[in-house]
Amino acid sequence: MKQGGKDIVLRFQKRWKLLVWVEVLLYALAGAVLFGLIFQNWVMPLAVFSVVSLAVMFIKKPWDIHLQKVSAFLDAQLLKLEYSSGLVLKDSSELSGLAQLQQEKATETLKTEIKTINPQHHLRLAVTLFIVISIFSFVIYAMGFTFTHSEEDSLISPSDKLEFIAADSLSAKTEAPILTHQMVTIDYPAYTGIPRRTTSAMEIQALEGSRVHWKLSFEGPVDSVSIVSLGKQRHLQKRQNNYVGSTIVENSGFYNFKFTDTTGASYTSDLYGIEAVKDKAPIIELDGLEQFKTFEFDGDKNIRFTTSILDDYGIAEAQIVATVSKGTGESVKFREEKLGFDTPVTSGQKKMTLHKTLDLDQMKMEPGDELYFYVEARDYRQPQVNISRSETYFAKIKDTVDYGPGVEGGLGVDLMPDYFRSQRQLIIDTEKLISQRGDLSTNEFNSTSNDLGFDQKSLRLKYGQFMGDEAEGPTANGGEISDDHDHDHDHDH
Repeated sequence: MKQGGKDIVLRFQKRWKLLVWVEVLLYALAGAVLFGLIFQNWVMPLAVFSVVSLAVMFIKKPWDIHLQKVSAFLDAQLLKLEYSSGLVLKDSSELSGLAQLQQEKATETLKTEIKTINPQHHLRLAVTLFIVISIFSFVIYAMGFTFTHSEEDSLISPSDKLEFIAADSLSAKTEAPILTHQMVTIDYPAYTGIPRRTTSAMEIQALEGSRVHWKLSFEGPVDSVSIVSLGKQRHLQKRQNNYVGSTIVENSGFYNFKFTDTTGASYTSDLYGIEAVKDKAPIIELDGLEQFKTFEFDGDKNIRFTTSILDDYGIAEAQIVATVSKGTGESVKFREEKLGFDTPVTSGQKKMTLHKTLDLDQMKMEPGDELYFYVEARDYRQPQVNISRSETYFAKIKDTVDYGPGVEGGLGVDLMPDYFRSQRQLIIDTEKLISQRGDLSTNEFNSTSNDLGFDQKSLRLKYGQFMGDEAEGPTANGGEISDDHDHDHDHDH
């Protein structure tokens, strides 16, 4: 019996609190709608919502609606309770027999009369105020009484203002229209995360791929407005009382504006610059590595290193590209693997420090096998990503077979098998590229061809100091690599 009465009081308390919280919300929303439509930005309505919410909360104090306050309110509203609602909140075991009877009577009264009582609130006033303020705000907005134009006009500074001069003697005899407003808006590529920037300055510096918008307004009759860049003239579109145009920044250059009034007189502005800023490729640095390292077959064969990667707008992907070479001479075979780091790669970060341990045993390398690897990173640049790669590092497991003291006049280091394997791979890659020429775009073909030429040059530099002219091996002739020299040396070896 007692528990049923207490549940009724608890439900009434929750209902009371909910109505007061809704009242607070409506007052705050009314202020936010009013200032949002007038000032046309999200900062002002958010600030008003927060301030009004806090103010009304401290006035209404919905958290202060405790059970004792609810009990006193019920006693005042229901005389049939005989000021006994507090009894239903107590345990019947704590009450005397007479008090238990009164508790039972109060519970029955609450069950039958609670629906006739409404919690104390001003929700109707809050709803009415919200509706009135919302209608008033939309009327003001529809009539154009907003402050957006004031914000834009405040952007113009005297040093940035466009100055037009007459292009001919006819223009000088007429009264020129007056420039009243100018604005440049720069939308950076989405992947950069840089917010839109608005300025009145006509000198523009923006990342490649950014879209630049111009908006000019005049007082006086204007027939047409155009922008001139690199000898090309393009008309701006007229929208209401503004002339607007846009372009995507691809190259640096200069531009200026021209306009013609209704009498045919023309005017031109000074030249302004557009600087296209390059999105640089990621920077890769490797620490704790030697360019070339050999390992004993029965020793520790782990390569440990740390990679630092930096990018202006975030790193999309980072990996290790490793190639294992097996065999010698014409029977050499290559296996390429793309490996991850031991440290998780979190896309979008501008700076990463990654760790890796390469276990040559896990890579199934045997005596005489060689490992070539580098780190590759990509950014988010659109439409074509930037790809960076580190220097190539080499590792070798010493062969248990001794090739002898040397192949070049007492040379005490056996480098010839490595050299010929590398030369053979260049030949294989070149033949593959030539066979795929019809399937590749010109850019892809030229890029791969340049990479092969770079690898050939690096190979000559690496081995030339040991083998002199013999290190020239296959040479690039008109974009094709000749392997006749390679065959001769394989045979001699």
